[in-house]
Amino acid sequence: MIARVPLRLQANRSSSLVLVAAVCFAGCSGGVADNGRNSMLPSTANAAATTTTTGTPSTSNASPVPTAMAVDCNAGPQPGASPIRRMTPFEYDNTVRDLTRDTAYPGAGLPGEGGAGYDNNAEVGAVSRLTAQKYMEAAEVISARASQNLPALLGCDPASGETACVNTWIQAFGSRAWRRPLLANESKEMGSLFATVRSSLTLAQSVEAVLEAFLESPHFLYRVEVGELGAAVKVTDYQLASRLSYLLWGSMPDDSLLDAASKGQLAQSDLVAAQARRMLSDPRTKAMTHRFHEQWWNYKDVETAEKDPAVYPDFSPATSALYVEETNRFIDSAIFEGDGTLGTLLTSTRTFVNPALAKFYGVTPPAGTDFAPLDEPSKRAGLLTQGAFLATHAKANQTSIVARGVFIRGGLFCQVPPPPPANVNVTLPPIQMGLSTRARLEQHRLDPVCNACHSQFDPLGFAFEHYDAVGRWRDQDSGVAVDSSGALTGTDVDGPFNGIAELAGKAATSELVASCAVTQWFRYGYGRQDSAADSCTLKQLNTAFKAASYKIPELMVALTQSDAFLYRNTTTGAQ
Repeated sequence: MIARVPLRLQANRSSSLVLVAAVCFAGCSGGVADNGRNSMLPSTANAAATTTTTGTPSTSNASPVPTAMAVDCNAGPQPGASPIRRMTPFEYDNTVRDLTRDTAYPGAGLPGEGGAGYDNNAEVGAVSRLTAQKYMEAAEVISARASQNLPALLGCDPASGETACVNTWIQAFGSRAWRRPLLANESKEMGSLFATVRSSLTLAQSVEAVLEAFLESPHFLYRVEVGELGAAVKVTDYQLASRLSYLLWGSMPDDSLLDAASKGQLAQSDLVAAQARRMLSDPRTKAMTHRFHEQWWNYKDVETAEKDPAVYPDFSPATSALYVEETNRFIDSAIFEGDGTLGTLLTSTRTFVNPALAKFYGVTPPAGTDFAPLDEPSKRAGLLTQGAFLATHAKANQTSIVARGVFIRGGLFCQVPPPPPANVNVTLPPIQMGLSTRARLEQHRLDPVCNACHSQFDPLGFAFEHYDAVGRWRDQDSGVAVDSSGALTGTDVDGPFNGIAELAGKAATSELVASCAVTQWFRYGYGRQDSAADSCTLKQLNTAFKAASYKIPELMVALTQSDAFLYRNTTTGAQ
């Protein structure tokens, strides 16, 4: 690493450390492609390694479907790919907050990540020049802000010995920023940088230069894992500390984790599990879990959702903000305050409303001004009936049976329908009184070309028709009584249902849905696609999830016990 004086403090700066990071590490972060939402869905290799599926297997465009192969899971650790991970904007904000107490959330200015599936997918995390520039600009702003309060930043009094104080700070701050002890040459280089700029700049500006150098380094921006080479190398204690913190918090390790790493107390899997259980009680785990579900369930864009004011005049951006709070509170209640099971996430009859959202939904408002539980046993079915999910899986002026049904088939059962034929007509007959959305879609399905695919997901989307495009209950659609009956086919819980509660009840007992949930947690938690090489890890996770009665917090702990988490593969093509 070559520490450089920040651009604002050196007129002739020719390059930035962040650009060095882009050049040095972009090639290690996997292939780059914009392959669409289906990248969240598992490959046939995963299905074969976990549960036999009778439905349509994934043909995800995220990567070629790997060839299923016989794997001996008793032949030693098999971690699968180990790509270098770069911080997402979400992780960047969290890390900066925990490192410097800066809560201005500079990650909002970074370019959007991902483009295919989850936003932390290392396989599509290429660094553009714009991204590099934004990292540099963010580091400059953060450093300038932090250096305005030197006593709080340094933790010592420079008046009693400026060089000694700064060198002590370099060691302490650097170890937290880079999530491991600094090497002797790294400390020396940062000390030299301080001395160089201090000869012509103020103390605050000189500290600012060093802080910016830390933040622009690839050792900050990336989770760099160096060490022994091999197909199954045990991850070091400090590397495990970072894997734990970014898995469960989306942020840097706390002092307890770093202290445990320094004492070699993460060398055994049971000690890793004990740390994971401690970390689950931290509010940062809730924030990470919200982030995961909004991407798995694809309601992350709810705050920018638009609805036709002629149809929904009382819908506004404020409504979308209420949706987010409602859903976050529901997830917290189901996963961290209730029994924590996947079944509860899918079938709970409880939601949360404040007076404004209650008025919008047309239900009795709670006492006071805050959000409070609302139980609707005949209407609610977990996340599937949350306003955030329903509004994003709908059109501006009407429901979308297709979008909702496709999510059930692909998002919950991990069975991806084939893409529509080229130039197919996807326009439904126009809205008119006396003709429900279901009836208009059934007219569309009279075309055999359309019906071949729509028969896989339309009957699942029918279950939602009691909920309109903004998540409100209705008994009629265009003057016609709602028909929410349908049937599941091609799964392990086939059969008829009437309404979303019955469909959710079937999904909650499905081994395919449980396996799909494991796959989604694998992909988000490990920041990459699964492949045939991950069959043993997926088998481990599915077994642990079932043994824990499908409790999601226990699955999160199980993610820290797998081959993919405890080992890394440094062979060619694995990074």
